[in-house]
Amino acid sequence: MFESIKFPEGFEIHFEPLDTSLRSAQRGSLEIDAEIRIVETAFAEGVKLTHRLDGSPVAEGLGKEISVTHCKDWIAVAAYGDRRFGIDLEHLRTRALTTVKDRFLSPREQRIYTTPFDWLTAWTMKEAIYKAAGITGLGYAESIFLPRKRTSPAIAEVRTPDVHLRFRLYFGREDTLALCAAIPI
Repeated sequence: MFESIKFPEGFEIHFEPLDTSLRSAQRGSLEIDAEIRIVETAFAEGVKLTHRLDGSPVAEGLGKEISVTHCKDWIAVAAYGDRRFGIDLEHLRTRALTTVKDRFLSPREQRIYTTPFDWLTAWTMKEAIYKAAGITGLGYAESIFLPRKRTSPAIAEVRTPDVHLRFRLYFGREDTLALCAAIPI
């Protein structure tokens, strides 16, 4: 069974724990089954999970956009409004973040986000923004600009030669688990 959080603006997130004892080959179908179960039972009768050509999820019949994320032991499905948005959920993995932080944080961001928990928060922000922007190949360090402050909500931007987008970020952390939602402004 899943847990739900509903926010005043009509934003809702539904979470379901995943079985961590399964091997990766089994996890793929477990995650897909959990996505379908959440979409078909949390929202409205007759809603079906499909995907766009770029792989992003669509809840046909819902009348809202959805975003899906999963980590080692959780899956989350969120619904909000009629504009594409993104969510990300991750556990702290210090070694992995230490290895890749230079690839997803700009030099300015590296001066702001300086600890493993900061890197985790920044990573979930960038992942959520990437999903919300819907631009394939978007450079995390070069095109996604995080806020100077680390308080929720905050404003972040995507800037390329052809695009300038702004997002309101809602994020939080519980123990070693971080969650971020990126909503277009």
